[in-house]
Amino acid sequence: MGRIAIIHHKIIKSNRFVRHWHKFQMIQVVYYAINSCGTINCNKEARMIKKSLLILSLSLMLPFANATIMANVDHADLELGQSLTLSITLPNSGDMPDLAPLKANFNIYGTSSSSQISIINGQRSSQATFDITLMPKNAGKQFIPALKVGNDTTAQIAINVSKNSASNQTNALAKNNLLAELIPTKTSSYVGVPIVLRLKIYVGVTVNNLSMDNFNLPNAKIQPQGKAIQYQDTHNGRNYQVVEQKYLLTPNSVGTLSVPALQIRGEIPRNANRGNGFFAMLDQQPFVLTTKPVDLTIKPIPNAMNPSNWLPASQLKLSEDWQPKATTIRVGEALTRNITLETDGVPASSLPELQFSNPKGINAYPEKYNSSDTVANNKLHASKTFKIVYVATQAGKVEFPATNVKWWDIDNNKLQQVTLPATNFEVLPEHGNANNSISPTPSSAPQKNSSTPNETAPTSKWFYISMAIAAAWIITMAGIYLLWRSRSKPKTSKQKFATDQLTTLEPRTEKECFKALLNACQQQNLSTTNQYLIRWAAFHWQTKVYSVADIKDLQANPNLNQLLDQFTQALYRGEEFNQFQALADELTHFTKQKAQKTTKTILEDFYPH
Repeated sequence: MGRIAIIHHKIIKSNRFVRHWHKFQMIQVVYYAINSCGTINCNKEARMIKKSLLILSLSLMLPFANATIMANVDHADLELGQSLTLSITLPNSGDMPDLAPLKANFNIYGTSSSSQISIINGQRSSQATFDITLMPKNAGKQFIPALKVGNDTTAQIAINVSKNSASNQTNALAKNNLLAELIPTKTSSYVGVPIVLRLKIYVGVTVNNLSMDNFNLPNAKIQPQGKAIQYQDTHNGRNYQVVEQKYLLTPNSVGTLSVPALQIRGEIPRNANRGNGFFAMLDQQPFVLTTKPVDLTIKPIPNAMNPSNWLPASQLKLSEDWQPKATTIRVGEALTRNITLETDGVPASSLPELQFSNPKGINAYPEKYNSSDTVANNKLHASKTFKIVYVATQAGKVEFPATNVKWWDIDNNKLQQVTLPATNFEVLPEHGNANNSISPTPSSAPQKNSSTPNETAPTSKWFYISMAIAAAWIITMAGIYLLWRSRSKPKTSKQKFATDQLTTLEPRTEKECFKALLNACQQQNLSTTNQYLIRWAAFHWQTKVYSVADIKDLQANPNLNQLLDQFTQALYRGEEFNQFQALADELTHFTKQKAQKTTKTILEDFYPH
């Protein structure tokens, strides 16, 4: 009895079982009945029988322990095409009803919820109500199935759905004032080639809460193109307001692709003669529009095409632009090349990533490509632009080879090819390195002839040229001497290169440049690091260095070259580079190794074996 009292108290404390206390009383009666059948002198076998009967009775009662949630409809007799409201009341519960079982025989048009909280004699209670608007799919006797709410369920509700003149009038009203079409731009295509679908809804009456089902196409990818547009159009001699949405359907398998019928739902006034007044808004009738299914034929990749190079299109254009446009450049100057691939009929994601070879003596720095998709006149237009920066490292003639792109013409069903012709450039030495001056020799100097004034002019011309060459030689030698003196003087300045002075203090020695390089790495500034890396390399190897690629050719350290490759990718392709500290450490280790090797070589020269 004491255990029964404790269980009784706990169940009273539970909100869920308070509503079903009579069920617990049935369990309690069973317990008393079993307990009364024995006496104080009952044997061990009788006690085991009583316990077994108690466990059996409890297990039989457990399925009834789940509470039944209150549910009702606003009307159980309705016509096909009409809607009803299912209301579910949940006292003291935060669970949500599972509406999935309703979708088999009903269309769900909307849901709403409300809650009420009351406090009586200090006791707080709450109640939530869920309203679901339903429209039966079929006529006849229908059942709203039991819905699960947490551990509880609602009761099944029977309704009667009939067909009569009122429903036919509503359907006729919707049929005469509403129309939906799903129109493909073509009914046959290749795998991977998109098809534009146009969904057009003709509206001749006021429509509210317009919505539609999602496409269910497991063998294709479909996505909307832009926003829906509205315009006026005539259909069967009547003017309509048209709402049109375009979709891009890309098939990914061969065969017949069936686009199922779409259902468009909404509400229209039950009586069109009421106009758009307040009472017309209250008296709304749901409707369902259904488009016709569309069958599309998807063809495989032609045998003439390599699947890895499959590029279908209605038309394809390949163009390029060089900056500067001159055919002559100098060593160290940047040459920018933009190659644009344009197509009709396929998205930019289907366009290949073109590969371009560069001639000897040219360093290439490709950047990340840009792509775009647009739909105009029911046609898909895509473009992809590649940008490459070239830097010449040696003088001479260079030729950029021709670029060929094969593609399949889906309009004429044949293989096509577009070509960019080869481009030639003349690379001149950089300014100051060209040896274009010619020094005259005594044998080639014109002979003096004082008899005529015209013959003395050439002699005067060569005299001034010789003087200019001599003056230039003297100035050059003086500059070399001053530079040698400035480097041979002991350094008394202890000026430090702070990170905020990188752009204002120009390093004049290899040591200063390397220090600025380490500071740029510490600051994680990509462009500044590139600037001082090239300057330091020029000091270190005593040669012209135009890019990071030149540094790889001047040494064979695999760790350093790997970091330089990552640095170049980040610099010219926009990729992330987070190895600044590793680059600084590797450069420091590299310079120390070379210094030790140089010291060892000098000692070997002084102390030969």
